[in-house]
Amino acid sequence: MNLKKYFSHSVALLLVCGAKCDSGYIDQDKEGYYTQNPYELNERTLLKDTMTILPTDVITKLSKKLATNAPKWLITGTEKQPYAIWKEFFAEIPAKIVATLKEKGHNTLPLEDYYGKLGLLFKTATATNEKELIVAAQKLQADANLMQAFEKCIIERHNKPGTIYLNKPTLAYQELLCFILEKTNKLHISLKKLCLNLKKWAEDGHPTGWALWNNIQNKHKEQLKCSQLYKYTKNRQVIKESLNLVDQLANAPYSLSYKDFLEILPYGIKQLKDILYEVRLEEDDDIKLLKTYLGIVSSIG
Repeated sequence: MNLKKYFSHSVALLLVCGAKCDSGYIDQDKEGYYTQNPYELNERTLLKDTMTILPTDVITKLSKKLATNAPKWLITGTEKQPYAIWKEFFAEIPAKIVATLKEKGHNTLPLEDYYGKLGLLFKTATATNEKELIVAAQKLQADANLMQAFEKCIIERHNKPGTIYLNKPTLAYQELLCFILEKTNKLHISLKKLCLNLKKWAEDGHPTGWALWNNIQNKHKEQLKCSQLYKYTKNRQVIKESLNLVDQLANAPYSLSYKDFLEILPYGIKQLKDILYEVRLEEDDDIKLLKTYLGIVSSIG
C-alpha cells in the first residue's frame, strides 16, 4: 500500500480546498483510496475479437498456422479436434446470433456462408478452403446493413461483464484460436488450473477459504481493528463475496460471470492479502493455511 502516495494526494486536496474544506471530503477521499478496485472492468465487447469477421490477412495467417500448429495442439492426445471445438462454439454463440438476426428479418445467408466456410477451414486447412472463406468474408463485409446489425447484436448480447457468463465452448474456442495464432490467452488455462487446485484442496481435507478467514477474524478481532483496510465495510464484504465465488467455482467451474471472475474475485483476494500483510498476525496453522490457499487463488489475478 503506497501510503506516501495517499498522503501527498491528501495534502494536495487540502491545498485545493483551503481552510473551508469539510473533513467529510477528506474521509471520502481516504475511503476511496483504501477501497479502490484495480481490476474494475469497463463495459466493453468482451467477445468482440472472437466474434469479429476475420480480415483477409488474418484468414491467410490462420490457414497457414492451422497447418503447422494444429498437429501441436493434438500432440498430447487429450485435446479435441479443432473442428469439434469450432462446432461447439458455433452452437453456443454464432448460431444464436444468426437466429436473432433472422427473426428480425435480415437476410443472414452471407453470415451463415461465412461461418460454414470458417468451419471447413478448421476441419481441413487447404488453399481451396482458405480462398472460399476469403470470398465469403468479402461478400459478408460488403453487406453494410447486415454487418451493422451483426455488430449491434454482439454489443447488445456481449457488452456487459456482469451478464456474460464463462462457458466452456467459448473459452475452449478462444484458447484454440490463440494457440493456433500464437497469441497469449490465459483465461481458460487459468480457470482450469484453479479448478484442479481447488479440487485437490478439498480432497486433501482442507477447510474452504471463507471458513479459514472467518475463524481468523473471530480469533484476531482486536488486531484486525488496527487495519486501515479492514475497517471499511466495503472491503470486508468484497472479501466474503470473493471467497464465496471461489467456493462456487470449486463446485461449478463455468458458473461465474466475467465480472465475477475477472473483477470481484481477484479484488477481494487482493484486499485480503493486503490486510494480512498490513496487520502481520502471528502465523498459526489457520493463517499459514489461508496464505497457501490465497497463493492458489491469486493465479487468476
